[in-house]
Amino acid sequence: MCFCGAAIAGIVINQWFIEKRARITGIAFGGIGWGSAIWVPVMGIMIALIGWRNGFLFIGIMNAAIGVMALLFIRSPQKIGQKPLGWEAQEEKLKTVKSEETKLISGLTFRDALKSPSYWLVIIGTFCAGFLIAGFKMFGPSFWMSNGMPQTESTIYLTIFGVVGAVMITIGGQICEKMKIKKYTVFVYVAYLIGIVCMVIWPNNQMAVLIILAVVFCGAAYPVTGALPSLIASFSFGQKEFAKIWAPIAGINTLGMGTTGLIVSAAVGATGSMNFAFTVFLFAAAIALALYLIAMHISPVLRYANKEQEGEKLG
Repeated sequence: MCFCGAAIAGIVINQWFIEKRARITGIAFGGIGWGSAIWVPVMGIMIALIGWRNGFLFIGIMNAAIGVMALLFIRSPQKIGQKPLGWEAQEEKLKTVKSEETKLISGLTFRDALKSPSYWLVIIGTFCAGFLIAGFKMFGPSFWMSNGMPQTESTIYLTIFGVVGAVMITIGGQICEKMKIKKYTVFVYVAYLIGIVCMVIWPNNQMAVLIILAVVFCGAAYPVTGALPSLIASFSFGQKEFAKIWAPIAGINTLGMGTTGLIVSAAVGATGSMNFAFTVFLFAAAIALALYLIAMHISPVLRYANKEQEGEKLG
């Protein structure tokens, strides 16, 4: 899954899983995290042995081969005469509800999602979220080394960050199932905010414990890019036309990641302070969290699901 990217992974998962969707999303996106953590050092060794051209040629051929296999073997359940996991419970619910409530169970159409304010809040929040992990990986090592940390030590910390991130993405779906999507979103973003605050404080006293806390907390927040936006979109808008709904969100997330370096580098160049980069990440995280919480609060699909769960508890 590390080669498929967030957009394709989210779509495939939502086609095949109604139940356990959060858990499967965590496992699948965890594959992306582990793949990234493993292939960065492997590519470094490969480039040293066979040169950068041959190294990237090898990766390109391998990606193409995996893409062909995905085209040949990955199908929606409907195309092969199957149904997604959990379809029985959904069918039973659809039989017992009013006609106007059916779309709140099966999900919104893309057209209905576009009319929903929550969709545009998710879009903007996801753009801000694109800054967070990409920014930490881009500017973290430079920030450490500009404050006297040796390059080898910064590489070790970045590796720890990647491993913690891969673990947290993998188990994140299970945590989300227990905490529910709103609380899980707060949990992930609070972890990121704590980590960035530790980064900002560290240059004043150079305490190793602050860097360790920054790496661990920001690693724990790794799901903010990819896995968490996919879960928020899935819970907020449902399964019916998830591919159409998710594609623009995944695209805007990639745009956020891609513009991080340009925007923050320009800001750092203008201010002359690396600390400013992490101030930007703090504000971006706070904005993304606020927009996501508002979007989930006003989402008709999520509000209906929460109301139904409360009714089951009372029953």
